[in-house]
Amino acid sequence: MTPQNSDTRSLMYLHTFGVAVKAKNIIPVFRQKNLTENKHLLEGNFLVLGQGSNVLFVNDFAGNVFVNKLKGKTILAENENEVLLKVASGENWHRLVRFCVQKKWGGIENLALIPGTAGAAPVQNIGAYGTEVADVLEFVEAVDIASGEKIIWQKKDLGLGYRQSNFKTIWKNRYFITAIGIKLYKNAEIQPNYPMVRETMEKMFPQQKHDLTHVFEAVCAIRSAKLPDVKKWGNAGSFFKNPVISLADAHTLQANFPQMPHFSVENGVKIPAAWLIEQCGWKNKATDKVGVYPNQALIIVNKGGATGAEIWDFAQQIIASVQENFGVGLEPEVQIVF
Repeated sequence: MTPQNSDTRSLMYLHTFGVAVKAKNIIPVFRQKNLTENKHLLEGNFLVLGQGSNVLFVNDFAGNVFVNKLKGKTILAENENEVLLKVASGENWHRLVRFCVQKKWGGIENLALIPGTAGAAPVQNIGAYGTEVADVLEFVEAVDIASGEKIIWQKKDLGLGYRQSNFKTIWKNRYFITAIGIKLYKNAEIQPNYPMVRETMEKMFPQQKHDLTHVFEAVCAIRSAKLPDVKKWGNAGSFFKNPVISLADAHTLQANFPQMPHFSVENGVKIPAAWLIEQCGWKNKATDKVGVYPNQALIIVNKGGATGAEIWDFAQQIIASVQENFGVGLEPEVQIVF
């Protein structure tokens, strides 16, 4: 989205839902010293934004917003098999994926076209098509907002889980992520274990030996077909997490809904939230301003002029409907800011 007004407090063009909200102050961070120079604005209520692709502002934000503009990529170590790459947190994630694929460095090609910045990737532990950023993440570098101290965490210390990390829970608003380190692999063997990616590659590149570029192009094609253009419909991608339920609850649901898709995971059974939403009749459902995207039931769109409160109310209706019909609680994947 391109700014169309001169209001220096407007957040409308700094997040992909595009609702007309304002902040107390908006501070771009091009260098780490921009944080220390504006340390007084970090006292009290504040928020860090990358590209605003995973946030819904329900109301005006009564605090200060720091916009991450840190850029740069550095090879820290390299051998014939691996590359350890340090990436500044403000780098665009999709452009990073494309850069790595062009270098023939494997590991994140399944994460193409995920909106946002490199610094947001570990916060959400982004994932798609059988891959998570946790699979390649080595470290996260950050600044302690209170003390200004630089801290480097190894992956094991980050509390990474399904769309989860310590940065979303016990560390929320305590640190400004400045860089991440990812380990990528040269000459990686291509064995896509996600059926949709494999099938799409076979259609797009028949009778060819598949490489990283084929995986990248297949994922881009899949996501482009399923996801709305934020220039036409404001959205934040998947609004809900896929719920994980106990094995016992899954057996009960299967008895009542034999056609229910499900996947075994470490801590239970994962049910596709999109399927639950569609079964409750929400596919193509919309008001004048808010709706479920026709090609993907996980996505709620701002059709134009919706307020954050209207979008959140629509989402809560979906949550209530799935709970009533299936006894399953949906959780937002999007960060809700009140």
